Amino acid sequence: MIKRTITTFYLVLNLVNVHAQETIHSGQWNGRFNIGKTLPISFEFNVKNVLKLIQIEVINGEEKVPMQPLEMNGDTCVVKFLYFPTELRFKINSPDSITGRWVNHLKSNYSVPFTAESKQQERSYFTDKKEAAINLTGKWNTSFYSHTEDQKTPAIGVFKQKKNKITGTFLTETGDYRYLAGNVYGNKMLLSAFDGSHIYQFEADYNTETKTLKGTFRSGNHFHNHFEAKLDPTVELQKADKITFVQDSKPLEFKMVNNTKDTLIYKREKHLNKVVLIQVLGTWCSNCVDETHFFKELQEKYGEKGLEIIGVAFELGTDVEKQLEQIETYRQKFELNYPIYLGGKANKKEAAEVFNNIFNGIFSFPTAILIDKTGNIVNIHTGFNGPGTGSYYTTYVKNTKKQIKRLLKQ
Repeated sequence: MIKRTITTFYLVLNLVNVHAQETIHSGQWNGRFNIGKTLPISFEFNVKNVLKLIQIEVINGEEKVPMQPLEMNGDTCVVKFLYFPTELRFKINSPDSITGRWVNHLKSNYSVPFTAESKQQERSYFTDKKEAAINLTGKWNTSFYSHTEDQKTPAIGVFKQKKNKITGTFLTETGDYRYLAGNVYGNKMLLSAFDGSHIYQFEADYNTETKTLKGTFRSGNHFHNHFEAKLDPTVELQKADKITFVQDSKPLEFKMVNNTKDTLIYKREKHLNKVVLIQVLGTWCSNCVDETHFFKELQEKYGEKGLEIIGVAFELGTDVEKQLEQIETYRQKFELNYPIYLGGKANKKEAAEVFNNIFNGIFSFPTAILIDKTGNIVNIHTGFNGPGTGSYYTTYVKNTKKQIKRLLKQ
């Protein structure tokens, strides 16, 4: 018998006359994504009626993910995510029931079906509700691997558990899995996230003899992997500013395309006496979204003092017009105070070539390149561990601001 993956979520709705003949009840809604095998994933919605516009926020762990006002397309309700080309599309079956799909326009014909019912229920993944037999609070030395354990990717799990509820994330050397939330029952753990860009699920069993968490990671209905973790308060990853480095002494120079398809060339002599921060990103990347929020703050605080941030985006697909359109949409939604240009396709090897291979590689979107007033590269930060990582994020923010202030004074 095949188990089907059910992704559970909650909606808090206040919808009146969304469709001429149909309404749905306000309050909390439980939803289920069908993504194949294993246990449910949960996420929540808060919905408000502001000036007759239905506004929905996805509650993903400790963050609120903004969405655009609800639209009607015939008898289909459409709610688009603000920062990603993704959306929830659903039809009203009754005041207590909706059926729909999460649609990801970044992938060809990619969607995940869901159903939702208006019921006040505790956020829970397990039908067999045992008391938690373990407490997983702490730092976990983690390895992700495929079916064979030949190639392992190092990570750190950071969790906080209170009774049956657990929150946290996994950090890797190229970014984090953002806010995760879930439950622990008996010796089983299930964490999940839905932020409009990804559906994540981490399911694991704790072995009391080996003191090891072992389980499966799934992303949507297209990818799964395995992981193993042991509690280790001393575990650390390779430092983010040691992964990417300059391997060629020639000056940094690269081409980029603006929104009118003009090709611009970055040359350091044009930016002397300014501290330059180059953001290598993709508008499709959720870690890049977290970084963009922070970089917008940096530009607002230090822009008039001599900081210049330049975004260079590497986008999915091959249609330049669509790539430029996506970049401009991204900038407008963020109300960004710095430019983002098109660097090329979302490919790390191609990104390295755009920068004339002066680096040993581009290993992550995002990557941040910090340049002093004389045009010298002083720091390259690979990846981005966002606010879901707690102290890792706050320490990075503090150190980055400190370094920028020091460079501005030179």
